Amino acid sequence: MVCWADCLGNCESKQSREHVVSENLWLSNTVMVQGFSWCADAPKEIGIINLTAKILCRKHNSDLSPVDASAGDSFATLREVTRLKNVREGMKPIRWTVKKYHLDGIMLERWLLKTLINITFNGKYAIGPDATVAGRPSERLVRIAYGLESFKGKAGLYTMSRVGMNIAMEDRVSFSPIMQRAPHGEYVVAGIFLFRGFQFLLYLAPEGPQDLTGIYFKGQHLKGTGLMFQTLTANIKVGKHLSHAVKIVRN
Repeated sequence: MVCWADCLGNCESKQSREHVVSENLWLSNTVMVQGFSWCADAPKEIGIINLTAKILCRKHNSDLSPVDASAGDSFATLREVTRLKNVREGMKPIRWTVKKYHLDGIMLERWLLKTLINITFNGKYAIGPDATVAGRPSERLVRIAYGLESFKGKAGLYTMSRVGMNIAMEDRVSFSPIMQRAPHGEYVVAGIFLFRGFQFLLYLAPEGPQDLTGIYFKGQHLKGTGLMFQTLTANIKVGKHLSHAVKIVRN
């Protein structure tokens, strides 16, 4: 049996099918998928029920349910942000009553980590600077994903922004790993996510990101991208006036 959280102990003998990207993000029963070995060249439509892998035992899959639920809530919040923008753009411009939305930063950070592990598990590279086995996360990262530890130093969640950045607020999640060389070989040091239009960087090493020169995401060079550590404040105008705002909070 394979379970990427087996270092925590208490694995159940029964394997579960973990959704590689949480099922509760989506409104439909099918999704377009691209980037895996079987859909590298073009997106394919598959049922959400099939976007799974046997990478966690039933207990450790169940233990992550609150993380999945929180990510679903954040995705739904950003969907509502888009709906309100579309509604108000169809109205006569006024000085709006500003609606404020909050995302749970700690749970979002944990969801990004568990999704990064889901996607890169059993791959060619160790996951994290302190990992020693190819395709496996370090125990530290597993403990963080389960809320047993926190990221230290400058490791963790960053919001990404840059001049001219296109924010397509639609039901989409994209991911790209960032690799780093070390004497013992390459390892996954970070992941870039597109989460319903917002770009996040999850950095796994305590020194934090140093330079994004030479790194591309969705065809765009990331040099000069602004990084906001553990925070997000997005003010959305409709016409000349502020309509609503989105903020990451860490309780």
